[in-house]
Amino acid sequence: MKKFIEEFKTFALRGNVMVNFIIMVFILFCLMKGINKLGRTDKERRGTGRTDHENLYLLSE
Repeated sequence: MKKFIEEFKTFALRGNVMVNFIIMVFILFCLMKGINKLGRTDKERRGTGRTDHENLYLLSE
């Protein structure tokens, strides 16, 4: 019986490590997605190919 309990403890600890690993991977994925979203420029957000300077020049004509 003691051998069974010891084997179960090692199995439970190994399973716990896998669950923690999956949780950490998900958290890192969400962090990287957020960082990439913050790093976008205004031009990429708007989807226009022109800069603000070019837009002002076109409006002044």
